[in-house]
Amino acid sequence: WAQRYLREYRHIAGRMADLEATERALKNGMDGEYFSMRKSKLERRLKAALGPAFDAYRIHDGGVRPRRYALTLMPDAVRFIEDVAFKEAS
Repeated sequence: WAQRYLREYRHIAGRMADLEATERALKNGMDGEYFSMRKSKLERRLKAALGPAFDAYRIHDGGVRPRRYALTLMPDAVRFIEDVAFKEAS
């Protein structure tokens, strides 16, 4: 999981990002605590930005163990857009 996460993070953050701390934290893999902290931070930010619409974008855990995290959005509800910040970093 750590390698997949880092690959996506590098793609999103671009070449200008300082990834050393993240790479160091994940050098031995991604543990549950690291994942939970990042998930909680993301959910706080989404809730602050989206208000009542947040629940549609919540990362669901399936409610049983082992956890299987997923978005419950329909695929046609997801669109990718090019962000100006990413253009400037490249």
